[in-house]
Amino acid sequence: MRILIISNLVPLPPNSGGRLRQYHLLHRIVAAGKHEVSYACHLWDDDDKAALPELRKLCRHVITGWVRRKPYARRLPVMASFLLKGRPPELAFWRSAELARKIGKLLSNEEFDVVQIEESLMASYLDAVPATCTARKILVFHNIGFDQFSKLASICPGSKGWWHRFGGLIYSRWEPELTKRFDRCITVCDRDRDLLTERAGADRKVAVVPNGADIGACRPLGDPETPPSFLLIGDMNYEPCIDAARRFAMEILPRIRRRIDGATFRIVGREPSRAVRRLRGESVDVTGAVKEVAPWYEKCAACVVPLRAGGGTRLKILEAMALGRPVVSTSIGAEGLDVRHGEHLLIGDDDESFAGEAVRAARGGDEIAGMIERARRLVASKYDWDGIAVRQNRIYEEMSR
Repeated sequence: MRILIISNLVPLPPNSGGRLRQYHLLHRIVAAGKHEVSYACHLWDDDDKAALPELRKLCRHVITGWVRRKPYARRLPVMASFLLKGRPPELAFWRSAELARKIGKLLSNEEFDVVQIEESLMASYLDAVPATCTARKILVFHNIGFDQFSKLASICPGSKGWWHRFGGLIYSRWEPELTKRFDRCITVCDRDRDLLTERAGADRKVAVVPNGADIGACRPLGDPETPPSFLLIGDMNYEPCIDAARRFAMEILPRIRRRIDGATFRIVGREPSRAVRRLRGESVDVTGAVKEVAPWYEKCAACVVPLRAGGGTRLKILEAMALGRPVVSTSIGAEGLDVRHGEHLLIGDDDESFAGEAVRAARGGDEIAGMIERARRLVASKYDWDGIAVRQNRIYEEMSR
């Protein structure tokens, strides 16, 4: 089959959740030799442009369009037009006229069997698909927008909270309607599938292709450094990650340090916001973007996921489990994963219980060692990218019949 994938991201380097998913599935789909893949995506900066030669080694065609970061005032007319069409207004920030033209030209000149759009925020590019295009259409929900916005509203005060409530309302109407325009939809977990079908109708064809980890490349790490450090990895200009970083540094870490002298906190992730950078101090390190995350995993005693909002599933939890590091998360942070407290990871939802579980993880012992081993076996059996790619390929095969 000939497949065109339309994405917000260049999937290289695979250093964030969205990039990890798209790179690993793309790599395995191409390597299987059954399909020919072309890729259309946004360019956000020069690093994206520098990664294109590597992407072209995998794909027949690579087409791109720059997204210029413009102030809200200059986006207002487009935002208003989107709102009048019943679309979320912030989609105006995820749109490149250049990319839309190139998609239309490619699909007019060549035949494709499947057009696959990654993330609902990119669904407006369906308008760029010519009416003459006979390709089957797939939409991949990396998260469910109306669920994500409702959680964001709960952690954001004032006008920002109201804006997220409004976003949740728009998405709750728009995303279910989107499903009618696609031949197949994909979510990353059963929970997201159920949320979507509850609103869109049980007759919608929604499959689950989960997030994963590369179990073969993730060898269990040795002993961490002492005194213990706790690691948070994420996109540090994303509101749920900003909130998680601030919460851990300001509320949870002091409780840990009262029980473990010298404990530290490392925040690893691209484009840390001003609020995150302000957390730097004697016991808190903010790295910004890093080339490799493995050295940071190797140093830490435990990975922490103190999220109070978000969507989809956390690839970093699976990566940490594959590398043999204990994970301490909130219930929201672990949503959508087939994990249980005490068996695969530790869960604490308030500051005191989270600190207690983090101390428990850092002190180790036979109980934690057993949990680490069970967590790695779970990733190997259910969340390895090789098996997940088989599920994705099966969907393509079903659509070719």
